[in-house]
Amino acid sequence: MIDVTFTGGSSHFLCREKESDVKRVFSIGNNDFGQLGNNSAVSTHAPVEITDQFPDEVIQISSGGYHTLAMTASNQVYGFGKLNKGQFATKWQRGQPKFAKTPHQIELPNDIELSKIYAGSLYTMLEVVTNPTQTEVVNQE
Repeated sequence: MIDVTFTGGSSHFLCREKESDVKRVFSIGNNDFGQLGNNSAVSTHAPVEITDQFPDEVIQISSGGYHTLAMTASNQVYGFGKLNKGQFATKWQRGQPKFAKTPHQIELPNDIELSKIYAGSLYTMLEVVTNPTQTEVVNQE
């Protein structure tokens, strides 16, 4: 069984195996801004495995317009693709790269537990567990 996340903006998507010993992650499609996470900016119509780009198991994926997010079992979030609008929770400055072709860890406070990740056209949103019975949405734009 696989988990698939699509995007409406730049025509790329990710697939994640859910029920196997090795939970592999694949990316397919437009890659103009590195949103496939395969250390390239070349688009592909064939699945490209990117599992080895992460330090541990990817448990959730989300595709935005021009960037992609992956959450790992260790409660870390990685982003790849376009980042010049604050998608990775940092302010872009002149002279810095405008996109990341490989997953980069998004710095988060140590004391939060994530519930879900969302990638929009030019934003990233994280759902944070505040206590066992309640969650709140924190915008990291």
